[in-house]
Amino acid sequence: MNSEEFLSAAQLLLQFIVKYRNGAFSREFPVLPNKEIIQPNYLKSLISNKAPENKESFNEILKDIKDKIMPGVSQYCNK
Repeated sequence: MNSEEFLSAAQLLLQFIVKYRNGAFSREFPVLPNKEIIQPNYLKSLISNKAPENKESFNEILKDIKDKIMPGVSQYCNK
């Protein structure tokens, strides 16, 4: 990742964090994960246990965070 790619990825991550915090403050999403969908070890089947052979773009990594990890996170934010 060169300097320009790093800066672009950092900006995307910062936008994601700001959007998440704003959503948490405004109760845009439930505080607790949906227990019917999110069970202990749910990520094990969604994320490979091996590192990728080829590099992934930061957009792909951020998509995995949004689609796979965040649904299992307790959404608590205190001002």
